[in-house]
Amino acid sequence: MKIRTVAFVIIGIIIIDQGLKLWVKTHMHYGQQINLLGHWFKLFFIENEGMAWGWKFGGEWGKLSMTMYRLNAVIFGVFYIRNIVPKQEECQ
Repeated sequence: MKIRTVAFVIIGIIIIDQGLKLWVKTHMHYGQQINLLGHWFKLFFIENEGMAWGWKFGGEWGKLSMTMYRLNAVIFGVFYIRNIVPKQEECQ
């Protein structure tokens, strides 16, 4: 798989994710739910003040540190993918 394909997939997922979040924030009320596939799959609007599973991490400084952590993780991930994709192409 070429690096361009990987980049397009990642960018596509980010655009879809952020677009859906923007749509929910502008078109739904807090606590509202929309049934998408019957009662099996629902879109439910809640807001998470913390991180995964609602864990809170040190107020405003915690949010800043988690943002920096995520930013570093994304940068590391980009460089890691840029390194492994050419190596995998050589092996094929």
